[in-house]
Amino acid sequence: SCYNFEPLLGQWKKQLPDDVALLPSPAVWSPPMEPHARAFYAAQALGVLDTMHNALFAAMHVDRKRLSSEDEIRALFVANGVSEEDFNKAFNSFGIGSQVRQAVARAKGARISGTPEMMVAGKYRISTRKAGSQANMLKVADYLIAKERSAQQAAGAAD
Repeated sequence: SCYNFEPLLGQWKKQLPDDVALLPSPAVWSPPMEPHARAFYAAQALGVLDTMHNALFAAMHVDRKRLSSEDEIRALFVANGVSEEDFNKAFNSFGIGSQVRQAVARAKGARISGTPEMMVAGKYRISTRKAGSQANMLKVADYLIAKERSAQQAAGAAD
């Protein structure tokens, strides 16, 4: 699960070259997942993503909470120091709604139906099932990143 993948990903991220960015995106392939995506983007907008990312994962994977309603999600944010007013404003904002729609479109475009998955350069999709393990996913990502960086450097040299 993503909960188990997160520590591996955190370590891996530290060794990425400066010209490589890791951009997390919530995977949304069904309507019940949209509130989770909305919570992710609200936490990002409020500057509390590090705290809330862990709190959301723990609530869902350790405490087995579904977090399917705005009220449940609000309570978790408030318990982690976000004011109810700030949460309401962010969670229901047009900008957050727009980011959720983009995440839905990305998941649909990449045909994502499980997590964790990774995309490299917008064209390579890596899944645990295909790679064999989460550790192998990162090895495949390293290979593809190196391949893409070489191709870009070669294109730059040709200019």
